[in-house]
Amino acid sequence: MTRKTDGPKDSPTRPGPPLGSHELRRNGTNVVSMTTSPAFDQWLDLQTKKLFEASAAEPDAALLELIRTWSSKAPN
Repeated sequence: MTRKTDGPKDSPTRPGPPLGSHELRRNGTNVVSMTTSPAFDQWLDLQTKKLFEASAAEPDAALLELIRTWSSKAPN
């Protein structure tokens, strides 16, 4: 049995584009253009900075030990 992955077919009950966006049609392909709020942009910038700071810092030894032994402590 072959699984088709062409995506959803157009139908009369097809939901519209997400809120805060508008759908365009270019070269026969649907293109969704999304806009965000300034508050979301600030939040995303802060989260990205936190992620880079966390990846640059030395990891906690207790956390590393927990990660290394997690699968042996998990119930079967």
